[in-house]
Amino acid sequence: MKISLPSSVAVAAALAAVAFPSACGTPTPELQEASVSAVPITLPSGRVIQAEIADDPASRERGLMFRKSLPAGRGMLFVFPAESSLVFWMKNTLVPLDIVFLDSKGAVTHIAAQLHPPGPDVPDWAIPRAAGYGQYVLEIPSGEAKAEGLRMGSKLEFKVKIPQS
Repeated sequence: MKISLPSSVAVAAALAAVAFPSACGTPTPELQEASVSAVPITLPSGRVIQAEIADDPASRERGLMFRKSLPAGRGMLFVFPAESSLVFWMKNTLVPLDIVFLDSKGAVTHIAAQLHPPGPDVPDWAIPRAAGYGQYVLEIPSGEAKAEGLRMGSKLEFKVKIPQS
């Protein structure tokens, strides 16, 4: 069945869809960005980057999966309840990353540099992984750790709430 709307109603509906896309079920990038909590992280060079926070099991599991880009000066900070041995992998990750492990004081304990996304047909056992020790893990665009001169013991400054799980 085809329904015809008066042209004024059709025009109003089309304008509403353009002006208020979130009301039509598709959030704009600005709204998606606004709903994600982020923290400024000061690098040893004094440069400040913005990192999205992953501080619960679901957000830590999802991480940066399926992101098509990660601009310079952006990242994701994974926050854990305590220091421990941690393993990250690149499953469903579409952008190359540096993965920086940090202790409870924000000092670098390990850097897995320039990890590249696996191809679509790579079996799980062959997906790149990074292992380290810490309470925090910072994922940043590939090459930024080297460009910033990050190394073991480098101190990053940020303030976050420590989760219970």
